[in-house]
Parts: sequence; C-alpha cells; structure tokens
Amino acid sequence: MGYLVVGKYTPVEGDMPEVIEREYYGQGMIFKDEEAYKEHPDRVCYVPELSDSTYTREDFLNLCDGNVEMADELFDNCNWQHPESLVEDWVVNGEWEKCERCGVLFDCQMHDSCTNCGYPVLTDKPWYVEKWHEEDLIAAMEKARAHITRENLDKMKAACKDIFEDKTSRNEMLEDKARELFEEVWMCQ
Repeated sequence: MGYLVVGKYTPVEGDMPEVIEREYYGQGMIFKDEEAYKEHPDRVCYVPELSDSTYTREDFLNLCDGNVEMADELFDNCNWQHPESLVEDWVVNGEWEKCERCGVLFDCQMHDSCTNCGYPVLTDKPWYVEKWHEEDLIAAMEKARAHITRENLDKMKAACKDIFEDKTSRNEMLEDKARELFEEVWMCQ
C-alpha cells in the first residue's frame, strides 16, 4: 500500500522559491504528504488551504506535546484547516483537554486523567445537585408556624431561590469532610 500524497511541495532550492501545488482533498485545496510525515520528520508534510504555512511531523508533535498517537490523529484529520485550529476545535468540543495541573494536552475521550501527571478530567457537570420540592418549603413554613397558602408558598420560593449562591460555607463543609477522610495524609506532611 502506497502513501497518500495530495498536491506537490518543492522546498526552496538555491535561488528558486518554494512551490506549493494544492489539490482537493477532504474539504479543501491542500498539500499533504503521508510519506514525509511518517518517514522524514523534518520535511514539510502539510500545507493548509488558506495560507502558505508549512508543517512538518515535528510541528504536529509539538502541537500535541510530543504525543505520537495524537500527532498521528491530528495529521490524519487535517483536510483543509490549520492543525492549531483543529486542536482548538477538539479541545472546545471536549475531545481533547489541556491538563489543568501540568498543561499537557491529552485525549480525554480515551483517558479519564492526564497521561502526564494523572490529574483527573474535571467535568462542568455538578456531581451533586440539590433539588427542593414544595413539600420541603411547606415543612419549613409549618415549623415557622406560617400560614400555608399558594401566595405564601410562591413568596417563600422567590425568597429562597438564590439562598445557596454563597458557596462559602458549603465549600468549608467539603474541606472539613476531606480533612476527616484524609487526616492521616495531612498528619504525615
């Protein structure tokens, strides 16, 4: 099986400028040379559609923090855009992630923690959600000996809507629980 070659690239030679001949591939007019990518890490292997920026295998590896599998995936999927744009798209869409602790890029679809330092993938979804029902409000109103009416219930809802916006005390409770669970770790430090 031969290597994929789309278009042609001739580097600067003597007084002759570089020549980029693009061909249509995937979604745009590009130059792409799989052999240069796989066998010659310092040769130009990719030129995107909208500029004359050139990329070598080393460039792909640098964009992927040296991760060969990710660099290969990035090269394989570039079909018109700049590799940096595709990396950004994948990060925004939650396919890849930059570790919050060490800053290394990793594939969070394949790994649930950073492949460099082990820091876990953090999700934007809350792990605990408080749900209050009208019965909860009625119980509190009864303890306060308030008259239970729809008007008073709606007033109570409105007053309690943002009651937990200040997370200070809840975060302190989490910290206390962490100390309780991991006390021996802190004692050793």
